[in-house]
Amino acid sequence: NHLHKITTQHASREQICYYHTQPYVDKIIKMSEFEGGDAGEDATFGKGDFEAAALAVGSSISLVDSIVKGDVVNGYALIRPPGHHALPSMGMGFCIFNNVAIAARHALKNYSSIKKIAIVDIDVHHGNGTQEAFYNEDCVL
Repeated sequence: NHLHKITTQHASREQICYYHTQPYVDKIIKMSEFEGGDAGEDATFGKGDFEAAALAVGSSISLVDSIVKGDVVNGYALIRPPGHHALPSMGMGFCIFNNVAIAARHALKNYSSIKKIAIVDIDVHHGNGTQEAFYNEDCVL
């Protein structure tokens, strides 16, 4: 009784581009329409996987919206593919889109009450893409 399912949707191209470059997103869409491919370094994906990756991003965004609006107190997005290695113009380490970086950008862009965000990455290794996303900004720790 303590878990709540949150309604979600696919992230738009505009939302994905909060962090990723438009040419990179276009490349992933085109490759996904055919046989898939490699988004960069160790980030292979199959036909139709753009939809899965866009749903993972959209789920992260939906969770942020639900928390900020008070529908839930806190949350955990159990989503695949992961995202913390993805760079603006390249996938890496099984990550196509950087879900958490996009969700953080969404929060900062759409909710003026949010001034600072802490991202706690509980994976056992470095989330280089997330670090790069906010390296020169003081609004995200």
